[in-house]
This record gives sequence, structure tokens and C-alpha cells, in this order.
Amino acid sequence: SNLSVLLVEPQPLIRSLVVSVGRQLDLACIEETASVEVAVQRLEGTRYDGLLLSLEDHGRAVALLERLRAGGLAS
Repeated sequence: SNLSVLLVEPQPLIRSLVVSVGRQLDLACIEETASVEVAVQRLEGTRYDGLLLSLEDHGRAVALLERLRAGGLAS
């Protein structure tokens, strides 16, 4: 697939499972990170077609979504 997705998931098992299934089904090129902070750095420099964002760190995750909606990042 030509789609690019950023996965933000702090739990290693869940993160690896999502990446594995995505790759096996050729759904998208999935980049992964465990933290919202690293996601922000990646989003500042790279445009993605999609974002899978864990809400485990609710405050930071919601802040990231608000920033994206306001057009504050490349994606």
C-alpha cells in the first residue's frame, strides 16, 4: 500500500500487533512510536495519510488532536 500511517501507542505488545497486522495485510506503511512527544516531532516534518493514536495519555493525545485540527503540523 502507498498509504502512510503514524501509530502512537505506549504499550509495546499492542503496538507490535497493530504494525504486524498492518504489514501482513499490506494496509499501509506504518511508522510507530510510543510517545506523543515523538509523534509531534515526526508530524512536524512528515505528512501522513493517517494517525492511530492511543488515548492512554489522554491529555497529551487530545492536545495533539487539537493541534492537528488547527493545522499546526504537517499532517
